Amino acid sequence: MKIFFTLLMLLLFFSDIGNAKSYRWGTEIQEDYIKVGRRLNIKLPPGPGKWVVIDNSSHNAYGFTLRDIHAARIVNNEVKEKISVGRYNLQGGYTAHVDQFVYEVMFTDKYDGCYERPEYYLIELYQRGVSHNCFIVRHIDVKKELYYPDDPSYPGNTQIKKYIEKHNVKYPRIMLDSMHSYFTRLSGNSWYVISYSIDPKELDGPNSVKVTEESSEYHRNNIDEYPEHKKTMENFISLAAKRHKEFEKKIKATSHHKLNLDKYIVDNGISENTGDINLTDELMQLKKLLDEGVITQEEFTKAKKKLLN
Repeated sequence: MKIFFTLLMLLLFFSDIGNAKSYRWGTEIQEDYIKVGRRLNIKLPPGPGKWVVIDNSSHNAYGFTLRDIHAARIVNNEVKEKISVGRYNLQGGYTAHVDQFVYEVMFTDKYDGCYERPEYYLIELYQRGVSHNCFIVRHIDVKKELYYPDDPSYPGNTQIKKYIEKHNVKYPRIMLDSMHSYFTRLSGNSWYVISYSIDPKELDGPNSVKVTEESSEYHRNNIDEYPEHKKTMENFISLAAKRHKEFEKKIKATSHHKLNLDKYIVDNGISENTGDINLTDELMQLKKLLDEGVITQEEFTKAKKKLLN
């Protein structure tokens, strides 16, 4: 999302995640998590293929560092999932200016933010003063996001495009996406922003025939005409709501800031991390990929270990 690049350009003086693990662009992540700061690990959903760092933008100024980590799960040279993680330490001087900036990025930006937009499927928000807890679910026209963003001056995604083009990686035209953002001055000074995207086929979703943002079957104005797509979106929302509740727990969100997302969570037998029906099916699909030569024995062993753990 544009939020990441805006932070990258304007929070140089107020950001520090020096305790985060260093991730090099283009390398495979060996662990089953992304380390963000000293205490926070964001678990990578298990599955076949490999998680690769496709963007690790980092800038330094006056001793402060800002870093956003973007990783993709790639199977047979195709992107299946993507996760973006940012933690921004806003402790220090210029508090009033920084807080005003956070507010403008989240709530008054013309092209993006935590407010109702036509392309958002749903939004849940707590906001009071400088504190906010935001949960957004939407679909993404991937080609548009990469090459034709709404903001014509937005030059983000440079490293992602470079990786895709260098390795001839394919990507789904439509992905489902959730964004999770939390900031308060009441318990620490860190702003956390996490974005998670997935190919609907990973949730056993139907093919996307209409692949632009406005025409997509997953657009909230169109989805009632496509019951199978709507079912897939509801499954994704359930998974995303569970993920947000876990996010709140990990970052120790203040209790009265937490969102009531239980209404979105359904017991549909879908795994929170992968979207597959059950462990047996996951292992069978994994073995099929191995037999067909889509993944190597090493990738099979690694993915199987993650599933069984």
